[in-house]
Order: sequence, then structure tokens, then C-alpha cells
Amino acid sequence: MTVYTGKDPNPNNQIAYIKQPFLGGGFSPSLEIMNRDDEDAQQLASITANAVCCIGGICCDHTFVVSDPDGNEIGQIVKERPDSLTDLAQELGTDADNFTMYVPKDVPPETKAAMLASLHLLDYMFFENEGDINLDFVNGQCQCKLCVFFCCGCTSPCYCSCGGGDDEEQQDQNPYAQGEEGDGGGEEEPEEEVEEEEPEEEPEPEEEPEPEEEVFEEE
Repeated sequence: MTVYTGKDPNPNNQIAYIKQPFLGGGFSPSLEIMNRDDEDAQQLASITANAVCCIGGICCDHTFVVSDPDGNEIGQIVKERPDSLTDLAQELGTDADNFTMYVPKDVPPETKAAMLASLHLLDYMFFENEGDINLDFVNGQCQCKLCVFFCCGCTSPCYCSCGGGDDEEQQDQNPYAQGEEGDGGGEEEPEEEVEEEEPEEEPEPEEEPEPEEEVFEEE
């Protein structure tokens, strides 16, 4: 993510560039705030989550610590959990989230702007559609997003599903359920077994009887 001053995204107006480190920080999500996007870029700050693998969820707060290049903490970005039924309904029914950013007064304005941009990036990465509930009244199923699993820069949403019948029962109820992949659906007709005809044996030639020898008796 590139941060500019003003409305014109001109390279001369670039004040910060936000990126993920190698492998995304391992098991804890991390972001690096650079002053620009080139080989000579200098790091302004880094952001690390106070969590391992499991990120998100509406049951607790989620804190991201902002540190300077020397490792000193200079601020925090906190995703607030719902404190009332109104906040809970807002989380479940809309895409709005509540964040709080703690920044000291002596932090440069460019770093503050980059931290604010990082807040929006974290919201998009881990808290999009948080608590989203999908109801299927036809099949009697319910699905809810619980959290996001993070590992080495990769994210995978985790859902909880309940209700509905087994796949075998649904196929039994649906007479047009498709069979295995590649067939046209429905039950396969049994193949007729074709018996192979054995070749007829040629009759063996009959042996000709040997002529009888005539015996002459001398008188």
C-alpha cells in the first residue's frame, strides 16, 4: 500500500509505503512502514499483532503494536470488541468496525498518516465480514465466520456451520442428483454381459481302415 499527500497520486507526493516482511512475520502478522518503495527505502516503523495464528473474532480486543526501527513502542492500533448490543448488531449486520489508534504527540505527521493507512489495511486483511452470518432456510443451515487463520503471510477464514442433512440423505431425496464426475447424472444402467463364443473344434479326420491281407493256402 502506497500513501500519498493530497489527492494526486504523484510519486513526488509519496510519504510512505506499507508492505509485509518475508513470510509475513511467521505466525504473528506483521507490517513494515517504509518511507518509499525503492531499493534505498528506509524503515519508519513496524506493526506486529499481539496474537499467534488466530486473528479476528468479536469476542475480544485485538491489539497491533507499532514500533520504531529501534524496537521501541510508539503506538498501538486496537480493534475494539462490541461493548453493547448496539455494537454487536452493527458488527453482525454491517461492515462497520470500531478501531482505536494510540499515537504520541511527538510522532511525525508522515508516520501518523502511515499508521492510519495501516489501520485500513489491517481491517481489510483480517476483519472484513467479521461475524458474517449466512442463513439457508430451505436446507435449514447456518454458517458464521469466527476468525482468520494466519501462517507465513497466508490467511484462511474459519467458519462454523450447523444444521442441514447429510449429503447421502440429500442425494436420496433428489432423484436428479448427479453421480460421479463426468457422467450425465442419475443411476448408471448395468452393462449386459456378453458371453464369448468358443470356436468350434474341427472334427479330426477319420482313419481309413487298413486293407486285409489275403492268405492263400497251398494244396
